[in-house]
Amino acid sequence: MSELSRATVNGVEQGTARDLSVLRASRLLNALGLNMAIGPVRRQRTGAASMPAFEVAARTASTSYRAALVPRDLRNILIAEPPPAAFEPHVRSLLEEAPVSLLAALVEELAENASIPPEVSWSRMRALARVLGAQRDIWL
Repeated sequence: MSELSRATVNGVEQGTARDLSVLRASRLLNALGLNMAIGPVRRQRTGAASMPAFEVAARTASTSYRAALVPRDLRNILIAEPPPAAFEPHVRSLLEEAPVSLLAALVEELAENASIPPEVSWSRMRALARVLGAQRDIWL
């Protein structure tokens, strides 16, 4: 029914299956009346993780500096405004040192709240990294 070998099904049942491809997993789920969907990762919003990405990113960018970058200013910088000279180090630091998952969360928030396509946000970050001299591999 699932077009899978008995050995594969037994391996799944016993938790010993190796190299179960997406196609095989989908076939097995279909045989059970289930389906599988693949899409962008959604952040879990519980406890400290419920803080908006721009709040976390602004704090991350401001860690080593006296003046604090506020979330609204960071949002404007990532949308279109050039960073004020006083905040260029903050933005460069964010682009070089923040976890990629945080940068992705910023992109996701811009898509959800400002209707900016992810590819536009990534392109803007890449352009900022180039202008500010960020040396992280993902921007080169």
